[in-house]
Amino acid sequence: MDSWIALLTLAVNVIGVFFTWQAIKIARMQAPPQTPESVTRSPWRLYWPVAACLLLSVSVWIPYAVRPDDLPAWPQPKSYIFGYATGPAGCEVTANGDEFFKYREKYRLAVGCYIWNGVGDVLDAPQLQVSPAHEITKGTMPLRLFWGASFPQYLFDQHANMLNEVILMLPAGVDPGQVTSFRQARSLGVRIVPAGSTNLILPLQTQAH
Repeated sequence: MDSWIALLTLAVNVIGVFFTWQAIKIARMQAPPQTPESVTRSPWRLYWPVAACLLLSVSVWIPYAVRPDDLPAWPQPKSYIFGYATGPAGCEVTANGDEFFKYREKYRLAVGCYIWNGVGDVLDAPQLQVSPAHEITKGTMPLRLFWGASFPQYLFDQHANMLNEVILMLPAGVDPGQVTSFRQARSLGVRIVPAGSTNLILPLQTQAH
């Protein structure tokens, strides 16, 4: 879709410059004969419409040259996420590698899961679970996370019935083991892409304290 918009924009710009130039040629043909006084005037007064049209034509291409950061805002993942799920020992988010591919030189991807009871700030949600980091590749990217040993008991103690999944974009040099909360992750330059929430069914008994 973007390529068609770009071609249409280019065609409109070229046509606009052409007709502006033709209008100036017609105006010059209909202008009265030059006098010594008019010859000494700057030609800029005749050609400024063409220059203005060219500047406008160039300006519309700025969004294509400097593309805005289109990472989805919380909580809208758009087309970055294919799916997400929770299992008996972990969670999984399937990322769209084609969308993330433009970030491959600066980031790696990890999946994170957490629960939040609505108290306090979600950036401080405790017991954030983070998977190993994955290099960004094109196509479908299944990102899997196996919970830490104490996390099932924490879920049981909190009477959790929903689990939230996110994708963490880890800058170069940031290890998943460094990430303990969303607030701390942001201080490390980690970017957060939400995936969704799934129902959590826990066994009646979990590991002992």
